[in-house]
Amino acid sequence: MTRRIIILTLSALLLLSSLSPVLAATNTLDRHQEMEKITAKVLKISIQDVKKYQQEGVGLGQLIAASVIDKKSSLTFQQVLDLRKSGKTFYQIAEEKNIPWQDYRQEMMNIRNAVNTEKIKAGLNTGQGNKQFHGMGKWGGHCFN
Repeated sequence: MTRRIIILTLSALLLLSSLSPVLAATNTLDRHQEMEKITAKVLKISIQDVKKYQQEGVGLGQLIAASVIDKKSSLTFQQVLDLRKSGKTFYQIAEEKNIPWQDYRQEMMNIRNAVNTEKIKAGLNTGQGNKQFHGMGKWGGHCFN
C-alpha cells in the first residue's frame, strides 16, 4: 500500500510538471492563458469555469483529476472539488467510489495525451514531452493526491 502511494505521488508530480507551459510562448501570461484554453477544451468546460477554479486555488492538474473522477463516478465535477477541499485526497475519493486505479490511470493518460496534442498545436510543446510520456508505461498519468 505504501509503495503504491509513493508511486502515485511521484506520478502525480510528473503529471503536474508536464502541464506547466514550456518556453515556446513569449511570456508567462500568454502561456498560462493558452493552458487555460487547452484545459477548458480537453475537459469540455468553459474557460470562465477554469479561471474561476484557478482563482479558488485549484490547479490545472487538479481540474483534470476531478474530471476523471466525475466521469468514472456518480459525483459531479463540483462535488469532487468540494470533497477535495474538505481534505480528502483524489485517491481517497476515487477509492470511496470504487474506481479501480488502473481505470483512473488510463483516463489520466488519455487526458494527458490530449493536453499534449493541444499544446503542440498551440506551439507550446515540441512533442518531446509526448515521447517521454509514452515511454513511462505504468508509472505515467496518476494524480491521486
